[in-house]
Amino acid sequence: MCTAVDSNIPLPTFFICGAPKAGTTSLYEYCAEHPEICMSRPKETCFFFEDYEKGIGWFSNECFSHYDGEAAIGEASAGNMMHREVAPRIKTHCPNARLVFVLRDPVERIWSHYRFDMVLLNEGRTRIQF
Repeated sequence: MCTAVDSNIPLPTFFICGAPKAGTTSLYEYCAEHPEICMSRPKETCFFFEDYEKGIGWFSNECFSHYDGEAAIGEASAGNMMHREVAPRIKTHCPNARLVFVLRDPVERIWSHYRFDMVLLNEGRTRIQF
């Protein structure tokens, strides 16, 4: 378990990073099924690039309150790969954490993203822009 400095709060031992529509959700769900892995709730915490000012304690309490001694703790936010401030922040708080990058053929990924956006548009919704 990775813990914050001067405390015993659970933090991720690995981060799933990747482009949108590249398979991060599938990998998150497969990991969540494993009895020795505690995955964040919600999947996309966006902590390191949206809510960092709330503090690492808030992150742990908000996203890992269900932690029950599992061997690994994971988080999956596609935005982790796209924001330059994320890597140094992860290194500061979880220096031994592994980064797992999920990539996909760029042409296939953009077509998938386009089809996803069209479905949302037809339903009268829009997606969140990164």
